[in-house]
Formats: sequence, structure tokens, C-alpha cells
Amino acid sequence: EVSKKLKTISPYYASFNRMQQQMAMYAPALHVGKINREETKPASATLYKHPQYVSRFVDTDTGWGVDSGSIDALDVSSTHDMTVLGMSVFGDSDGAATHAGDIELLDEDEFVLASASFSFTSDGTDKLFDVLFDKPFDIKAGVLYTLSVEYGESRNVHYVDEGEDSVEVQCGEGVAVVDFSDSEYDDNGTDEDYGMFPRFIIRC
Repeated sequence: EVSKKLKTISPYYASFNRMQQQMAMYAPALHVGKINREETKPASATLYKHPQYVSRFVDTDTGWGVDSGSIDALDVSSTHDMTVLGMSVFGDSDGAATHAGDIELLDEDEFVLASASFSFTSDGTDKLFDVLFDKPFDIKAGVLYTLSVEYGESRNVHYVDEGEDSVEVQCGEGVAVVDFSDSEYDDNGTDEDYGMFPRFIIRC
């Protein structure tokens, strides 16, 4: 009798498990901060549970010059531990163009903690392009880190205009405060008010 009952309910357990797996795989990203642009889902986002956007821009503008050898950088710190998955980058503001380059996360000694290369084609709009690090990195509360981006060719790209220097983000059961500040590693003009890094991608 027990054997018959188990045979009867086991298909329902299998179906329930499959449903749970599908829900976990396609759980949507939680967008944090003011985001009023067409957005792209982070590549391979299903590898990470509940990725969140931390957005620092109020508006964007056109004509920020980038080039190989010119590094845009911004310092960042948080009141909570979190995992940094990647960041978003801008495309050309003059029209359709191809882009290639590198992003990095560095510590205070400018040691590279995480990195990734990117390649994409933009269409001249202010659409953002998400780039995930080759390996996520766990940052610690109260520690200063640096985000950097270097494009591989000379372009005029969209940029952050009126950036926020402090953003709140839901982190577990609490609220983390993420602070942005000018970086000594930068040599292309980005600071907490203007430049690159419209948002970065985390998991709490």
C-alpha cells in the first residue's frame, strides 16, 4: 500500500522540483536606483542569484572622449559586504560604432581584484551595456575600492551628467549606503558628478 502511494505522488514531487529550478533560473534582476534607459539583462545573469543594479546617474549627456591608454576610474565603498558582479558601460554618442575595452575592480594599492574584457556594437543612443567580471568579487564594508574602464579606441561616448555621490540599496534585511568619490587612478576626468560608471551590478 505504501509502495503504491509513493508511486502515485513521486511524479508530483518531480514536477514541483522542476518548477522550482525554472523559477530560480529565470528570477528577474532587481533594478535599484533611478534607471530611465532601455536596459539589457546582465549577460549570464542566471549564474548569479538576484543581481541588482546600483545606479548613480540622474541624467546623461554626449561627447565624452575615450581612447586607448586613457583610464576612467571612480572610488566606491559600501556600509555592507556585497558581491560585485560587473558594471555598465556607455556606447558611442555620434552614431553606430563598435567598442572593445576592459573593466577592472582594484584595491587601495591598485591591485586588480576582478577584471573583464568587453566587445559590443552601439547604435548612437544612450543605451547601457552590461559587462560582468570573469569572476565576481566580494567587497567588504568600509573598505575603499576602485572601478576602472578603458576603451580600446578613440570614441565620443555618452556619459553621466549630475551623478549621485551616495546611493542606498536594499541588501539582505538592511539598507546599504554606497558612496562614490573621485579616484587618483583616473586620468580622464571622471568624478562623482560626471563621467563613466552609470551603474554597477551587485549581489547582496
